[in-house]
Amino acid sequence: MAAKPDTAYLYVIGTSDGPVKIGHSLAPQRRLDDFRREGREVVLTGTWPLGRSIALAVERYVHWQLRERHIRGEWFNVPRPEVLSAIRLALSKINEIDGRYPIPALDRHGPKIRFAEHMKARFAEGTFARMDAVRDDGEDRTDFIREAVERELKRRERRN
Repeated sequence: MAAKPDTAYLYVIGTSDGPVKIGHSLAPQRRLDDFRREGREVVLTGTWPLGRSIALAVERYVHWQLRERHIRGEWFNVPRPEVLSAIRLALSKINEIDGRYPIPALDRHGPKIRFAEHMKARFAEGTFARMDAVRDDGEDRTDFIREAVERELKRRERRN
């Protein structure tokens, strides 16, 4: 059995004046070709090579940042500069945790941060086990934490 490649790509596909798809893939050109076979007039507007485990984390974090511009699935109604800004922020967050992923120049084609025990923001011992015990089946730990933080922020904002 062949080993899986170590590199996955964060990619942005879209139309010149329409929505963009932000995803990750081992072969982003193949994803573009799939869309074109479906008759969509889209272009690959950027790719960023990352580690396989990091590409999904960056994608999720970018989706979370752009959630108010979400259309459906991985599609967002957002201009390219805003996408690049979200990618830059996601990569900077990853870099805080793991310095192996320098922030590339995002103004040219080029190359859900996952909350985990190795994060700089530490939780009390046993917190992850408690979360895992109460999460719904299939619910992601990252989504659980984000939703809890959002609820708390809204509660405190109403209070102020």
